[in-house]
Amino acid sequence: MGKFYILDGPKSPWGDYSDILIQGMSAHSSRKDGLIQLERTGPHVPPISFPGLSDIVITDPFRKRLESSGLIGLQFQPVIKMHIVRLDWHLWDKSSDEPLEYPEGGEPEGYILHRPHSPEMSERIGDLWEVLLAQSATVQRERKPSRILLVAASWRGGDLFRAESVGHIYATEKAKAWLEHHAADHVRFQEVTTV
Repeated sequence: MGKFYILDGPKSPWGDYSDILIQGMSAHSSRKDGLIQLERTGPHVPPISFPGLSDIVITDPFRKRLESSGLIGLQFQPVIKMHIVRLDWHLWDKSSDEPLEYPEGGEPEGYILHRPHSPEMSERIGDLWEVLLAQSATVQRERKPSRILLVAASWRGGDLFRAESVGHIYATEKAKAWLEHHAADHVRFQEVTTV
């Protein structure tokens, strides 16, 4: 059956500040007709990002690559680009201990919320898509030590999937290998303990 992994975004150089800049926000505004209302910076948008608790947003070119990847169980729906602002953070020195500038008000969300929406920037970043994941497994919770174990025999297929009652995004070895090859700088994996 193989190993399973939790999929997440990369470690951020400036904590919550770079998380907002890199990932954007999908949970700040509620969904509209089931679609994410994304708030983020442009023009730089990573091919894959994780703007909410367990949302995956991809660019249109990356969607086309995923569709021909051979990974199974992936579905997509459009993302509403609700509030897109211009901020060239991708040009900042990522080796610095601090971002080049802090947002107005000091809170990370200020990078986006305290800047006006830019229709031109929204158009420039192109279409964005949410990767829809099926709930294809169950978990077992243990108290001592406190941990969540994926029940391997409960997996019902899909290379990227969710499990009941947890917010993790799970990946198979096949998905891990493909994503590490095509988006290595934008993903991080942690091996999952299974039962």
